[in-house]
Amino acid sequence: MNSRRIIQLFYSLKRKGKKIKFVFNPSNNELVELYRNALLFVYPGHENFNMSALEAMSAGCPILVANSSRICEILPESLREYLCLPKDNIDAWVTRIFEIVRNDESYYLGKKLREITQRYNMYTYINGLVKILKTIE
Repeated sequence: MNSRRIIQLFYSLKRKGKKIKFVFNPSNNELVELYRNALLFVYPGHENFNMSALEAMSAGCPILVANSSRICEILPESLREYLCLPKDNIDAWVTRIFEIVRNDESYYLGKKLREITQRYNMYTYINGLVKILKTIE
């Protein structure tokens, strides 16, 4: 059943003129372009704070990650429930990929996620740290 649904997903994307591309060891510039042009970044594995997912978000690429990932903590609850899935539930992953692709939600989700990452940059962190340090003086 799961394999059949995954194959259906690939054919559905192909009919829409979408391409699925596997790229190994891209350069930093290639990686940014891949994120910008991707419909979706999917990472069902567990990693405490997935930097790849954060990079994808900052490039405006929507993500699907395991709900055990700490990246879920920076997402608002409404997005967390939608984009953070149980890592062992393949049907949920396939269903959600279908929903995002069929409903052309990539642009909207990518824009929302990019806005979130702009709150979590180095300058925001440094400014917050400076404010804390000033209270210690």
